[in-house]
Amino acid sequence: ARLSREAVAQGFELVAAVGGDGTVNEVGQGTVGTTAALAVIPAGSGNGFARTLGIPLDHRAALRLLLAPEIIAMDAGTINSRYFFNMAGIGLDAAISKSFEQYSRRGLLAYFLAGTKTFFTYKPALVSMRYGGGQLSCSPLVVSIANGPQYGSGAIIAPRARVDDGMLDVCILEKLPAWRAAANVYRLFAGTIDRMKGYRSFQTSALTIERPEPGVIHVDGEPCMGEARL
Repeated sequence: ARLSREAVAQGFELVAAVGGDGTVNEVGQGTVGTTAALAVIPAGSGNGFARTLGIPLDHRAALRLLLAPEIIAMDAGTINSRYFFNMAGIGLDAAISKSFEQYSRRGLLAYFLAGTKTFFTYKPALVSMRYGGGQLSCSPLVVSIANGPQYGSGAIIAPRARVDDGMLDVCILEKLPAWRAAANVYRLFAGTIDRMKGYRSFQTSALTIERPEPGVIHVDGEPCMGEARL
């Protein structure tokens, strides 16, 4: 983030993030609201942001795009006073991000193992949400605040999310037994999670979440501690 801000201050017109969503998040902190463009060379474990924008995962193909770049304007959300560009969340996905951090190997298999282990130990907490269209209270398994549609590796949690529609898609998944979770994992990769019983979503430009105590959240896949009121 510091290097990105320094590059912008020195007048560079484009700053490239070489990495996954976490690296994109760091570099993007320095380009938001400036005239500098953020470029992405995918080199992470999931590359959800790059996949959403159609950036090739092949490094040479991604680099070739920089010879004649297509520059777009897109949304950015904020949580815990930090920008996010793809996804933020509380609940199981944040706990999985924390568990995934402990694995030396990256990739979909490691993420699946971290997710399976965390699923059986995670205890949902009661949360209250207030947004432009109303309010609700629940004890969800997952609350994803999505600017883009997917976590990464093709796992689509917010099928209708668009990075340039001025809205965030809040996706809620209720607690469910292990057998039903296993039977519906395919929906994440088929883009049909919104057809699953216990899933609901709404769009909003602002959201307040209150929970009993501070806890782990994730910001573009990177875990960190969040306040009780977000």
